[in-house]
Amino acid sequence: MENTVRVLLVEDNQFDAELIMQDISGSFKKAEIKWVRTREAYSAALQSFRPDIILSDFMMPEFDGLDALEMAKAYNKRVPFLIITGSLSEEVAAECIKKGAWDYVLKERRGRLIPAMETNLTLKRERLAHDEQQRQAKISQMLFRGVVTLAQDGIVVLDKAGRITMTNPAFEQLTALNTQALKGMLFWEIPRFSSSAEFLKNYCHKLLDGGKHRMINLDIVHPDTSASLLEIQGNLMEYNQQFLGVQLLVRNITERAEMLSEIDVSQDEYAKLFNTIRSGVYVLEIAPGEKDFIITDINKTAEMMDHVKKHEVCGLTISQVYPAIVGMDVMDKLLQVWRDGKTMPPSEVFYHDSRLEGWRSFHAYQTSQRRIVCLVDDVTAEIQAHTRIEKLSKFPDENPSPVLRLDDGGNMLYANSAGRQMLLMISQKENQASQHYWKKMIDIALSEKCRISFELSYSNITMKVMVVPIPTAKYFNIYAMDMTEQKEAEEEVLKLLTSIQQSPVMVAISDISGKVEFANKRFMAVTGYSREEIINADIRDVGIFDEQMEKYAQMKAAVTTGAEWEAELTSRKKNGATFLNRAIVSPVINSAGEISNYVGVMEDITESNRRDMELFKSKEHLKLMNKILRHDLTNHLAAVLSALRIYRKSGMDSYLDRAESIIHRSVNLIRDIRNTEGMLSNGADLQPVNLAHILRTLHDENSDVQVMGNTDIQVLADSTLLSVFDNLIMNSRHHGKASAITVRVEQAGGLCRISVADDGTGIPEKVREYIFEEGFHYGDTGQSGLGLFIVRSVIEGYGGQVWVEDNVPRGVTFMIELRREDMMGDACHD
Repeated sequence: MENTVRVLLVEDNQFDAELIMQDISGSFKKAEIKWVRTREAYSAALQSFRPDIILSDFMMPEFDGLDALEMAKAYNKRVPFLIITGSLSEEVAAECIKKGAWDYVLKERRGRLIPAMETNLTLKRERLAHDEQQRQAKISQMLFRGVVTLAQDGIVVLDKAGRITMTNPAFEQLTALNTQALKGMLFWEIPRFSSSAEFLKNYCHKLLDGGKHRMINLDIVHPDTSASLLEIQGNLMEYNQQFLGVQLLVRNITERAEMLSEIDVSQDEYAKLFNTIRSGVYVLEIAPGEKDFIITDINKTAEMMDHVKKHEVCGLTISQVYPAIVGMDVMDKLLQVWRDGKTMPPSEVFYHDSRLEGWRSFHAYQTSQRRIVCLVDDVTAEIQAHTRIEKLSKFPDENPSPVLRLDDGGNMLYANSAGRQMLLMISQKENQASQHYWKKMIDIALSEKCRISFELSYSNITMKVMVVPIPTAKYFNIYAMDMTEQKEAEEEVLKLLTSIQQSPVMVAISDISGKVEFANKRFMAVTGYSREEIINADIRDVGIFDEQMEKYAQMKAAVTTGAEWEAELTSRKKNGATFLNRAIVSPVINSAGEISNYVGVMEDITESNRRDMELFKSKEHLKLMNKILRHDLTNHLAAVLSALRIYRKSGMDSYLDRAESIIHRSVNLIRDIRNTEGMLSNGADLQPVNLAHILRTLHDENSDVQVMGNTDIQVLADSTLLSVFDNLIMNSRHHGKASAITVRVEQAGGLCRISVADDGTGIPEKVREYIFEEGFHYGDTGQSGLGLFIVRSVIEGYGGQVWVEDNVPRGVTFMIELRREDMMGDACHD
């Protein structure tokens, strides 16, 4: 790195400080490090050393990392502050980050320090660069305001709502209002614009919706009754695709308008013709890019024919108002007229979008000002009439369905192509049955002279045949329709219905109001309701939601928008029994694109959920047993090794005895772990345990532990209780650095209360709520963080509780409450 990095290190441990400084010096080419241990030295270094980055230990005798963080923030919030500590819980780390720390690094993962420093130094440079950009932006803003102030034309800036955020002096002069009166006002509510408020409102909304900038004219009346014509041009202000505002340029064009008034008079006759002609008229100008046209005027006929309003479409492009025209040859022909100046002959096309559908005839020419005048006629009725006539002229010869005609004697008078094909198929030898049935039905129609219909099958085809007598003409018409696909669809529906009826899950179909129209057999078998009780009942009245109306509301909100909804419900059967129900509700969309029904697929998951919970509990218990076994055996082996080392140096047999005793305890622990697993699984197998025996064993192996009170008490536990006291003693020694530990036993009603008090350093208030969590540890002890977790798990398995209190004047006290066996009577032996 080119520039020198000034690092301020706050660390009370010399060994750790030297390791950190060695890492920094080896990774940064230019690094100046200042190491401080005290609050005073740290405060002075902030002012004199002016660090680029601060590294601070979290736990220090005089003050902690949070104090150092607050002092760093007061000095300069742009200086990265990193916590370096031996251990830190996720909750405490989150609190540090929340209060302003940039990052944290564990000492046991010191390899992450240099990358963390480089990352946060880079982040610091980016934030400083951002500050400089902000400063430059403010300068640019000042220059912009200067230009705006000197402009001769009125300038107005609007926000997303159309409210005025800025005006210049020229605009204030036009409106005779000052900045304070205008700021925050809706642009179209300016008093001078009251007569055109709605027009201005629409204009501004189109700009805010991303419309192209365009120019409009506006008449205003001044307080002295004089009138002015204003020209307003607006455009969106954006930067990096982010909306900044709408800028309006307002210019007084009264004199120019007066010069053009005579021209307007000469156009009166044109206007009369324009608004009375029976064709729709569109006046167009070429749009930027020369691929579209902007609508500048339309007549009343066009408004009625195409269901639009003049003030709504003027200023928009053809493709915006009539999106389906894009890609049609009409657009290409209009562009050709604009390029060549040639007249476009009438051209008929079919137009369809969400608003219009029908045939239009287009005719266009170019004016001397290179505008395009397009005449449009609605020829839908003419085209439809022509089509109907054309179809009738071809019927029945081109009808794809069979059509035949018989006289009243049964003689064939006419058959179209499809009819002849049908007769040929019926007359084939392999269709003898169909041929016989055909003749029989025709004979019935001829003899009774009435209309009949029947189904006829041949060559895998099913036809619906209608015989219609025409009395006035003395003949019969025969019409046939292919029903094969419909029959196949009906068979598929029947198969689907059968599979739903036999489905192992519950299925119910309701209308959009929630009234049940169908329920399969499984639904009735699970709920206990009969078909008569289910059909036409409200789904809320058959126990599916069982008064869970908030979930019913959630379901309705989802499916009415076309989405699928899935949830687990507690449902109730007809007999009052409840069951856990996994439900999926989906909307049914009909051919019109509308929701017609809701389908619910439900499954009783009560039993499977119970099995899952039992499996989960079993796995958790096994994990806990494994942790207890590994944790306690590790502690026992460490104690054995320690006793053997002392024996090797001193030769005292008492240490061999101690090692042997601990080994016996490890063997007993492995033997008792099965009983403990059973206790944690179902709370059974608790036995009366003599507390005096447990505490005597504890004292024999820890002669410095003092036991007080009446210990001759039977409590409900098992032999694992000794491990609880071992873990508490070890916690006081390793974490609290205690020199004296006292165990006191008291009776409290039907409970036995045991306190384990030490004179150690205590437990900080801010971490007490976490000390019984699995894996939590604090300080640089190198411990696994399982000891106190095991204590809580075992005590709660006994039906007791454990908590922590202060030990006055110094240290900490662990409180345990266990059930007394002598207060349980015979129940504890059952």
